[in-house]
Amino acid sequence: MKRKGLAVGIILLFIGTCIISTVAQDTEKPLPASRGNWLYVGGSGSGNYSTIQDAIDNSSNGDTVYVYNGTYYEHVEIDKSITLIGENNNQIIENIILDNLNGIDLHYSNNNFIFKNHISGGDCGIGVDSSSNNQITENTIEGIYNFGIDIYGMFSRNNIISKNHIEHNGFGIQLGWQCYNTIITGNEIIQNTYQAILLIFSSYANITNNTLIGNAWGIHIWDSSNNTIILRNTIQRNWYGIELETNSTIVSQNTIKDNVGYGLLLLGGFNTKIDRNNFINNKIQAFFYGRFNTIWNENYWNRTRFFPKIIFGKLNEDSIFYNVINIDWHPAKKPYDIGV
Repeated sequence: MKRKGLAVGIILLFIGTCIISTVAQDTEKPLPASRGNWLYVGGSGSGNYSTIQDAIDNSSNGDTVYVYNGTYYEHVEIDKSITLIGENNNQIIENIILDNLNGIDLHYSNNNFIFKNHISGGDCGIGVDSSSNNQITENTIEGIYNFGIDIYGMFSRNNIISKNHIEHNGFGIQLGWQCYNTIITGNEIIQNTYQAILLIFSSYANITNNTLIGNAWGIHIWDSSNNTIILRNTIQRNWYGIELETNSTIVSQNTIKDNVGYGLLLLGGFNTKIDRNNFINNKIQAFFYGRFNTIWNENYWNRTRFFPKIIFGKLNEDSIFYNVINIDWHPAKKPYDIGV
């Protein structure tokens, strides 16, 4: 399903404390103090801007853009550190409709809070380029051609993506090109054409308590995305549950269920720990190619087992494939109760 963009919502972009300037305004409510200038969007003031983007383009670092309630048909792009607030609350934008080709883009912009927007249609829902310490939470993103949420760039660090509903897009969430220390938690990512969560050249991601249903891949990590924790996710009815081409990854306490192809596919890499997961009714529960130093421990394998569970794989040497095995020496006798 692809629909033209609606972004109804609440965007909180905060950087510090603020001051009132004498720019034209239309409000009876007192506004907080700020170090920079104030620019106004909507309302009836003679100096007010008619679009949010015009106000942002004419602002400087440390300024505040104040948006009156209304409907704004535009694409909003933020490439500086400003405070963006709405009429009903001194810290949020609420009840704003954005009808756009893309959703919200941050470029080299830190410490932003993107909250409770509804974004549909266009090429990218929320894009974060080389920006750190941002929170993206409780947004609904649907019908996007490419990425629901796309975070990329070597300066993108310490971002949090939480409690979003991401459905019927090309991709759900992508971390690309040297993102570092990202938390992805509590999201519902459903029926996207490709990956629900995709990591490329990214490290130290925590992927926890997400529900990933009906995508091509639940979680796909490749090209040296290292030191990732995948914990307590429900990964169900995808083509591939989890596919890893990475080092030093922990896969623990997930329910990996009813996936059409592999529940878990490991492609190369070292030092992965896979423990206390539920593997239930996947076509192939788990398989590996050339995997070394992998620890399998206390996973539930679709039924009660009293003996070690063998995991089959293949090793490629000089273009010749050899059958090899890993062993879960202590498989669980019953499924774990794993709540998301």
